[in-house]
Amino acid sequence: KASSKAPFAIAKDTAPARHGVAAPKPREEIDDFDKKDQHLPQYATEYVNDISAIEQYACLQTVEMRNNLIVDVTSLRALPFLTSLNLSRNKLTEVLAFSPPRCAFAPGGGAWATGDRHIGSLLREADLSFNEIETIRDVAEHGNLAKLVLDHNLVCDIGAGLRGLSALQTLHLSHNRIDHVG
Repeated sequence: KASSKAPFAIAKDTAPARHGVAAPKPREEIDDFDKKDQHLPQYATEYVNDISAIEQYACLQTVEMRNNLIVDVTSLRALPFLTSLNLSRNKLTEVLAFSPPRCAFAPGGGAWATGDRHIGSLLREADLSFNEIETIRDVAEHGNLAKLVLDHNLVCDIGAGLRGLSALQTLHLSHNRIDHVG
């Protein structure tokens, strides 16, 4: 039986504000809000701000949800096969703020003993450009990450957050406020 309910909370400019849905600002307020948001098309009337329903799609490998109002990405932890993520032009304040499931290493056999099925993050590329990220938290749990795009954020410090990314091949940090590399 098909559900008539949309899988993601979508905000429309005619919809009243309620849990999971935020009505977007009129076009002129968006223009005044932040000049870097000029990427929003003139016809933009719908934005996703709650992605919790994505948890029911556990086999997703690619998620493209750019140009929205997403703040919380913890629901992505339910996507163990995720390899490509584009959340550019949202309202994120943290880098990859979710931890995918990982096998428990129990004495006597680990996953074979516990029944766990997941090996951790398979994420290979993430575009988080044009957000509101100030610091790079420890993202070592995403050890397979080869490409990370953080252009046009508010990053000041490139520190320990990237140290666990031994597979990282490409790092974009243009147009940030970097004053410390360490």
